[in-house]
Amino acid sequence: MIVVDGVPFSANSSSTSTGKDSLLALLENPFLISASNSLKATRESRTSLAHMDSPNIVDMGISQMLSLLIDHSLETELEVHLIGSFEDVSQKRPNGSTISQSRGDLDGYSFPLCAKIIQTLWAREEKFHIKTMCVLGHNTRRDSDGNAYPIFNGFGVSSCSMC
Repeated sequence: MIVVDGVPFSANSSSTSTGKDSLLALLENPFLISASNSLKATRESRTSLAHMDSPNIVDMGISQMLSLLIDHSLETELEVHLIGSFEDVSQKRPNGSTISQSRGDLDGYSFPLCAKIIQTLWAREEKFHIKTMCVLGHNTRRDSDGNAYPIFNGFGVSSCSMC
């Protein structure tokens, strides 16, 4: 179900509406048109969301994102919320002992990715205020067999600047 401005949205009365019909109807919705225009008018408070799967793209990804967000003023403090990566390495060694969190034992995909993001933010001249750090152990749950799963699989942003 899609809700627009607190009201269930329907492209038409038929339950066989296609995605194209719904998209076209949403693009013509007065509330969404107004919200889009308001968002475009508030360029200085833009929000950016990035999905990064590899340390190899972090430098370029952050540079591109920031080039669209800031006016190259180093006085701007940017809020950062890191959410998503989980402990994707086994916590148990073949002999049954638990892996310590020493630097030599951290591997997998998530730790190097998070480390690269922090390294890139640290090296830049802009000011980054880290507000949320729900990654690695803070975003990991384990099943009864010790398999790791992320607590948060997705993330969205809601802005009330138009409310």
